[in-house]
Amino acid sequence: MNTAAHHSLLLGEVQYIMTIMRQNKRFQQSYLLSHQLRSSEGLLRAFQDLRASLNPVLGLHDDFDRLKLVAPFIAIIRAEEISGLITGESLNALYKFLKHGFFTLKACNGIAAVGEIVESISHCRFEATDTGKDEIVLNKILSVQLACLSSECGSYLSDHAVWEMFQTSLRIYHQMKPPDYSDLLSDSAQFTLTELVRLVFGRLSPRNVSFSPEEIVNNAELFHESNREFRNQFFGIPCMVKLFSSLCLWAARGIDNLDEEFFDSSSNLSVSSISNISSPGSVAISPLNTLILRLILAALDEAGFCFPGVPALLTLVKDDVCSLLLRCSRSTNAETLNLILRIFYNVVIICRQELKMQIEVIINSIYMRLVVPGTGPKFGDHSKASVRLANEALPHAPSESDLQSGRRISFSRPIENLGSELTITLLDGLVALCQIPWFCREIYANYDCDPRCTNVFHNLIRVACQYAFPVNGSVTGVHFVALDVLRWMIINLDSEIPQESKGDSNSVVEQLLTSRHQKEILSEAIELFNQKPGKGVQKLLMIPFLNEDDHPKKIAELLRFTFGFSKTKIGEFIGGGDALAAQVRKNFMELFDFRNRSIDEALRMSFEAFRLPKEAQEIDRILQAFSLHFYEQNASMFANADAVHLLTFSLLMLHTDAWSKKVKNKMSLEEWFRIHRDVNSGEGLPHEYLERLYNSVTRNEFKVSEAGLGGVVTDSLWSDLLARSYSQWGRQYIEIGASVLDNHMFSELWSPALAAFLVIFNSATDARLLSSITDAFVSMAKLSARQNLSTVMDELVICLFQVSGLSNVETPDEDLVYEFGNSLRFQFATKLLVEFLGNFSAYIRTSWSSILLMFFNLLRINVLPTSAYMLDDFLDGSQFPLRALSFTVQKPVSNAGIQSFFGVVTSLLVGPSEPKSADSENKHSPDALAQALLSTREFLSTLGCSPHILLSESKFLSDTSLAVLFDCLLSPFGNNPGLLQDEKVSSSFGSRILLPASLHSKQQVFYLQLMIDILTNNSDRVEKFFNKVFGLCSDIMRAHSSGSHSRFENSDFVLEGAIVSFFKLSVKFGEKKSLRPLILSIMSEVCSINVFSGCPPRTCLQFLQGLFSFIEANLHQLEHFGLMPQIISICRKTIQISFTHTSTIALLDYLVKSAPVTPWLTHIEVDPFFELLLQTLVFSTNLNQSFEIVLSWFKIMISSLPNLEEFYKLKIGNADFEVVDEKLWKQIRFPIFQNLGSLCITNSAFIREQSLDLLHTSLLLLDGDQLGQATIRGVFEDVSFRSPLFSLLIFTVLRLFS
Repeated sequence: MNTAAHHSLLLGEVQYIMTIMRQNKRFQQSYLLSHQLRSSEGLLRAFQDLRASLNPVLGLHDDFDRLKLVAPFIAIIRAEEISGLITGESLNALYKFLKHGFFTLKACNGIAAVGEIVESISHCRFEATDTGKDEIVLNKILSVQLACLSSECGSYLSDHAVWEMFQTSLRIYHQMKPPDYSDLLSDSAQFTLTELVRLVFGRLSPRNVSFSPEEIVNNAELFHESNREFRNQFFGIPCMVKLFSSLCLWAARGIDNLDEEFFDSSSNLSVSSISNISSPGSVAISPLNTLILRLILAALDEAGFCFPGVPALLTLVKDDVCSLLLRCSRSTNAETLNLILRIFYNVVIICRQELKMQIEVIINSIYMRLVVPGTGPKFGDHSKASVRLANEALPHAPSESDLQSGRRISFSRPIENLGSELTITLLDGLVALCQIPWFCREIYANYDCDPRCTNVFHNLIRVACQYAFPVNGSVTGVHFVALDVLRWMIINLDSEIPQESKGDSNSVVEQLLTSRHQKEILSEAIELFNQKPGKGVQKLLMIPFLNEDDHPKKIAELLRFTFGFSKTKIGEFIGGGDALAAQVRKNFMELFDFRNRSIDEALRMSFEAFRLPKEAQEIDRILQAFSLHFYEQNASMFANADAVHLLTFSLLMLHTDAWSKKVKNKMSLEEWFRIHRDVNSGEGLPHEYLERLYNSVTRNEFKVSEAGLGGVVTDSLWSDLLARSYSQWGRQYIEIGASVLDNHMFSELWSPALAAFLVIFNSATDARLLSSITDAFVSMAKLSARQNLSTVMDELVICLFQVSGLSNVETPDEDLVYEFGNSLRFQFATKLLVEFLGNFSAYIRTSWSSILLMFFNLLRINVLPTSAYMLDDFLDGSQFPLRALSFTVQKPVSNAGIQSFFGVVTSLLVGPSEPKSADSENKHSPDALAQALLSTREFLSTLGCSPHILLSESKFLSDTSLAVLFDCLLSPFGNNPGLLQDEKVSSSFGSRILLPASLHSKQQVFYLQLMIDILTNNSDRVEKFFNKVFGLCSDIMRAHSSGSHSRFENSDFVLEGAIVSFFKLSVKFGEKKSLRPLILSIMSEVCSINVFSGCPPRTCLQFLQGLFSFIEANLHQLEHFGLMPQIISICRKTIQISFTHTSTIALLDYLVKSAPVTPWLTHIEVDPFFELLLQTLVFSTNLNQSFEIVLSWFKIMISSLPNLEEFYKLKIGNADFEVVDEKLWKQIRFPIFQNLGSLCITNSAFIREQSLDLLHTSLLLLDGDQLGQATIRGVFEDVSFRSPLFSLLIFTVLRLFS
């Protein structure tokens, strides 16, 4: 502590106050009377003595008595005839001393000095001059109070002192108000009151306590010797309880004038209860009430979490605060309503475990006023899916049985005409509640799963849905806030709560599910009871948990405590004359606690549970049971139960007399006394008691709260609810985390939430709003995946596709590019679809068509990355065959020559599908279109949007999902004859989106390629889907051959795709034993049809290259297929066509060169094959190309004769040598010699010479014994004698014979 600085500050303040005192007339002797002079001199002398006692050397040390220091200033503050200027400066000096730390625990009499300051402020007197100067003094009083309480010694003030400070500040706020005083003073008083409350209740919070009470008591070194007596004195719980109860009491009374009598009556620390206030209904709201609500909120904000540890404060919250919330919940003032919601939020957070009944009643009272019966949203031009979901989700007008049974939302009163401001305020409060991670789960577990409670969670969903849909297409702030409610419900259902809860065990969850099931069964019985009570009770007896020996008691408990029973029907049943009704009636009355209550209060409480029937006998039975139970609990006042019964009837008659408009002459008090003169066994009743009953009945009508939700809660009903909250059932609150209950909650929530999200999403343009809705969609997808709800996932995908802008296939390409590039909504929806495909594809079932159409439309407008559509076929840009086929993405092909097949697909997709009109061409500027196209491509590239996602994720799909995906891919082709009888396409795809004719064929080819790649990626289960796709490809080729193109527009284009797909499948799966029969059968048929008739060149090339690839991949198993005759036939056709000649040569070259290794030649008739070779040679000669290659084939064939003969012998087995030789001659040797002989007489000298040389070589390979006359005749009959090699040939033959 800086003693010198403190000394200087004190000396300066003393000198200044003495100066202004001397300037005041009161302190000038010429103006003063004798007694005034003595008083003034005493005030001035006190400052002079203080100044004289200061030691400039020692400074203001701790041993300097603080009581002596503050005494002159306190004397000025207490003086009545001192000007406001001097009083204000004295207050200002004390404020400085407090702020500079003059009063510490180690300062002499520091605690006592602060107490004196507080006491003086509470009795401050000064001369009023003008309001402006007076306000300065009042503001300084408020400041000094705060400084006292926040000082180091402030914690050791007494409870009474703190209460006096609060009253002083409240008096300033209430009495010094506009227009006499400025708003600044009122605002300062509000601030001071709020800070006082925070400082007082802050002592409960551990963060505001430097030392524990034990440490303070035991550590004497912290205190100066003069302060040690105050170690055990500090304000605490009594002050807080008094302060908090008074706040609730003042707010509940709704008083706007706090007179001095009220302040005086509040000066003690006794606690008044709000329940003593008899006026039911809502509270009249004034500025004072608003301030008091703010102070209650400040107390809860500061130390609310400590309230459960203080029984007195917890009791106040359970009773007074909750009753206050209920009374103010119908307020039409937005500020007050906001305060009520914030207080309720704190109450729920702080002590929900103790407030099960109160929370239910308050939520229903606050939020069910929002529900409009019989109305629903009107939709504009939204997607069909969202409209369908919305119509399913919206609340409909409740029927009378619904109102009585509570199965749907019921309404107890006409809806209030709430404005948008109040509606937004109420919904904002609900958003804050739903943001609590455990709120929705615990609400559902404690209320929706409890047969005795309302379906609070279900009703909150209905409230949010009521306001989430735009009316007449306009979106306002109300819709956004309601949407936030649903969004947070979804997000918190998706979140995991740390497992600290007591009730998150499997047994508790199973019990809750059982209770939920019982509640559903019970609701049916309630509905029947509300129509015919007798049949309803019989239905109740059929419920397992009621079919026991004590079922009358259980039925009574249901009628008493379960929501939904009609109060009129309850009265009719318990007034019945049968034995069961009598037992239930007795047990029903025993459920009321009438102890220490007057008979009129007991009647009001009982009438909250039922309504008296109309029949006199039924009324008498009920009143007899009531009288007997009341007498048992209040026997001291009455002689017997008959006296109670008689008095009860008299009260009902008095009530009818007082409140019936038909009764003109009302009963007087004297008449009331007279008719009860001989009751109670002739002893009568005290006039004071009878007068109180008379006044109670004639002044306050027996009001019965309406059945249903959101109605006004009367005092008697509140008392009953409060009593139930203290019961074992009322205290049974379950804390629960994530469990199987989430599935049930999500089942109720997803449909209306999705509909609401879509409607707002479809009209949103703000990125933040779209992002928040996107988060909700992702959470819904996660929940769907976690709970394996494929239906929800499919609805999500379908609806997002509808709002993505890609569902309208008739939109021109330019319009689609422009809209997509400039629409955040389209981009967000597409991003979600791609994310769902990458993360949740295993849960997609029936919505594959939407995914496929999304990719197709993005492909046709040329916005996907190049890697998305550059897929391989059998041709490259220069028409060379692709020998090494790989099913991966290839590099882009060049535009030179004939493009690759899927390059053509791309060009057709991204090219103009239809001629553009002049209007469409001028609709968007080229720069705008270019910018939109660039932004779209960048967005999709960053997103990684590609059909390859579908290919990679297909491995993880279930068989069912994959089957649906294939059905979607097959849907553009109509009914597929390639399917087996029991595998027809599902009828759900019969209503597929019909594309324009210009796009249909492109879609067919795109889908065909996807099918091939998906099959390739799922080779382990290809058998389940292979016949569909393979049969489709063959159907397309057969349709082309027969000239029937009804199912395949632009058949040449589709035909090429079918050919590529057909041979890809054959190459990939030709070796699979389970698929060989199907491949063999269809391949044989395809090779035998006239595929080349009228085909474009590249289609023919695709067929030949595909066939080539198939032979390459399966040559070692070629004998299993038996396709060589068809292949030779095809080659004989294509060898003569100029654009297929080269490809045919390559195919034959491969076949000939493989003959020595693979014995395929032994399985065919060789003669047609050699005729093909001769035909090829002739045609090649005419074209002046490839004839050297053909001649080399003959050399290979001749050199491989020994191997071929060996293969042939193995094939025919151990037969007679002559038979084998004859067959060898006919099948192999003779065709070779015969064809060589025909070549020897051609016009080409080169070919003749080469042929004679080959013939000579072939003859050298034979033995002479194997030649006969037929052989020689066959060799020489076509050979020219003029050939130079004729003599060599003769010499060779003669040598063989020798």
